[in-house]
Amino acid sequence: MTVRQSARILIVNPAFMLPPVFPVGLEYNAEALVRDGHDIEIVDLANLADGAAAPYPDGYGIDLIFVVVRNLDIGPGNVDSALPQTRRLVSELRERYPLVPIAIAGAAINAVPDPMRRYLGADYAIASKGHNAARMLVRHVLNGEAAAAPVFEDYSDTINGVYERPYVEKSKYRDHPIGIATHFGCPFRCQYCNYPAVEGFRITHRSPADVVAEIRNLKRQGVKRVFFCDSVFNVPVKAATALLREIINSGVEIEWDGFFNPHPNAFTPEFIDVAMASGRKRFHFGVDSLADPVLFAIHKGYTVADVQRAVDMCHERGAPVSCSLLFGHPSETVDTVRRSFEACDVMGFDAVDVTERVRIYPRTELARIAVKQGVITDSPDELLFPTFYPVSDAVLAEVVEQTEKRAGVAREPGVDQYIYST
Repeated sequence: MTVRQSARILIVNPAFMLPPVFPVGLEYNAEALVRDGHDIEIVDLANLADGAAAPYPDGYGIDLIFVVVRNLDIGPGNVDSALPQTRRLVSELRERYPLVPIAIAGAAINAVPDPMRRYLGADYAIASKGHNAARMLVRHVLNGEAAAAPVFEDYSDTINGVYERPYVEKSKYRDHPIGIATHFGCPFRCQYCNYPAVEGFRITHRSPADVVAEIRNLKRQGVKRVFFCDSVFNVPVKAATALLREIINSGVEIEWDGFFNPHPNAFTPEFIDVAMASGRKRFHFGVDSLADPVLFAIHKGYTVADVQRAVDMCHERGAPVSCSLLFGHPSETVDTVRRSFEACDVMGFDAVDVTERVRIYPRTELARIAVKQGVITDSPDELLFPTFYPVSDAVLAEVVEQTEKRAGVAREPGVDQYIYST
């Protein structure tokens, strides 16, 4: 029997988030599959005109469908689930292509791959950051073999080399940054965050020259802004600085942004000077809290004094600074809320966005605390939907009161660095 080497694969991006976030992982993986010799067709629902029907291809010859699941939740404060809409989409695809296996893939899958696969009604789930898991599934489908398990994962491979990035139409996204990965992995242990579960703790770098070449390829497609979508761009700082020097030395001009850590070992004078020389004009810190007891309890690894130092360095250079605050941790009190807002006043942020409650994500310390306290059970299905750590009415009221009496502070969480240009 001759085993086919090439598959016809349909990739569907649901794009439920508004404003739409560019599906960078989809494009990287599509390009990798094309390099492997497969025929890829992408339906990006974010690129549809209002009321237009999705341009799904004829089902003849399609071997596999990937549905991208980037986020568990959507909307300000993560209060709405993206999963019911995604399940309806999977059901519609099942009806349209009844004989084609459907796999779910994307960053959100890594949190709880099999429970999510079951809820969404998919045949398979791809968990991991690299391409090898997708390759394994494609080979399985082409060989017609029975799967040992419905979840395919392999963390041994991440993207490397130069990517052309022509596979997703960029016009719908040009008012916002287009993502670029410069490294993978997160070495931190923040209490509430599932980034390490999604990417692993070990950091793997891409070559600065490869990243700059990718920026040039995006610029040829009309992209004016990029977002370095690493867990934290300036950790480790030597690698981030080397990349920015490569951007400067190459002469490529691009607006860029990323997530910044204010720790003195990461946000160094050299880093900020190179960042500004390469085109960065403002900085945003997702500090979460500006009360030392909370920072210590949630394992941020820096202090209020460290944040003050980073902000002062920005102001000394004439760079505006903004921050995000995330309230409602197990260690939060009315006093720590007040201390955070008072520190904001002292530091003189240009803008502050506020999230009032902490979403409990699977495979985090916060989830383990919540199970121990009886807030949730240890069922892997429970955290598929937005579940927040309980916070007292007094803490919530204090957050609202402190927010409303300050100009430049808004309960519009997590979008500051996304909506502002440099």
